[in-house]
Amino acid sequence: MFVTVYITLADYWKLKRDDILKFYSGRCSLEKIADKWILPKIGMLKVTDITSSDIESVIRDIYEHGEPKYVVSWANAIFRKIFHEAAVDKLIKDDVCDGLQPVISDSTDKRIFSEEQEISLLRAFQRTSQPELLTLSMITGLQYTELSASRRDDYSVDEKTLTINKKRKTKGSPETVVTKRAIPLSDISCAILNRAVVKQVRKNRKFPGNESELIFTNHFNNPIIDLGRENYAKIRKESGIYDFMMKDLSSNFGVHAMKYKVNPVALKRYMGYETGKSINDFSAACHDKSNVKDIKACDDYYRGLKGHDNDE
Repeated sequence: MFVTVYITLADYWKLKRDDILKFYSGRCSLEKIADKWILPKIGMLKVTDITSSDIESVIRDIYEHGEPKYVVSWANAIFRKIFHEAAVDKLIKDDVCDGLQPVISDSTDKRIFSEEQEISLLRAFQRTSQPELLTLSMITGLQYTELSASRRDDYSVDEKTLTINKKRKTKGSPETVVTKRAIPLSDISCAILNRAVVKQVRKNRKFPGNESELIFTNHFNNPIIDLGRENYAKIRKESGIYDFMMKDLSSNFGVHAMKYKVNPVALKRYMGYETGKSINDFSAACHDKSNVKDIKACDDYYRGLKGHDNDE
């Protein structure tokens, strides 16, 4: 394989991958990002034909699918390295990544929404295929993966509790340990769950032979693996929060809880954390607003990308 002006991005990646990734310790993760997001969308294009709009289209896809900011950041890094190598090989003269703004990735960022944003999100949830699941996650602060794994017999109408079953493997043992914690529910949360149960009973009647004991299932009455790009797109469009991710709902709940001086030990047990790191981050976010600035920058960057829709 030779480097010529006719080489595609996919072939150029195969040829130069080692040079591009040699200084990265997380090489495996970067390769996965390239294989999942970059190559399927623009890998067939010639390197010399790729424009900044093509790159921004990939970045927008990553945002709309709800991937963490670090995925966007690493995708940016991959693009910059690819086109730096292409410039060295004299395939291109101009750097098509000049306008690509960096996205700051910080795993300690904890989201807190304003009251207006919360209302916008609650309205946006009603436009999705899982309004009850999303609303309940926001109100309770529970992760949607935990809620989507809940069965109808985990919900006690009389005691107003939802039992969350969490599976984990203990260090040095192949056995899986299941921990249970009973989540107290407000009247609003119970009303949402009651509605979800009624909808699930109807769905079971619609799919005889494929009934489910879960409270929440997808359109085909199967377990919910992820929310899907369509739901994320609706939430972001309707709410105007373009970098929304599901983990933001838990962060929002946790930060508000710390603002109202909830016992940190009780909050840790309630949210099912094994360490106190997230609780400490919630507490820090009550006083440090630097993460809000990063999030606003991320939103502004996404809005900038949206402006290129008419160019494609």
